[in-house]
Amino acid sequence: MHTAPGLITHHFGSKVALRSECDAEVLRRYQALKDDARVAMKASVNAGVVRPSLDEEARLRYLLSRPIGTLLVELLTEGLFTTRQMLDDYLDYVGDPPGEDARADDAAA
Repeated sequence: MHTAPGLITHHFGSKVALRSECDAEVLRRYQALKDDARVAMKASVNAGVVRPSLDEEARLRYLLSRPIGTLLVELLTEGLFTTRQMLDDYLDYVGDPPGEDARADDAAA
């Protein structure tokens, strides 16, 4: 996609200002994600699904910065979840994800 330099100047004043606006938007969205995750983690702890942490903010930062962070925390520490149910459900899904048969049928056709 090409954007005319005149439009950048018209709307943002310069490429530097455009970059600054983009950075601010990414930061705003990350903060919103972090706020949502904080609420979800607190609800999970309160519901007894997730173990409390000595440092909830550090755990939250780690989980948000690592796509597979939750599973690593589960596997390498005392555990994040209070039961194995969520991990077992995930492992069942990975072993036989929905739609796998349909993709195999498409490949064979």
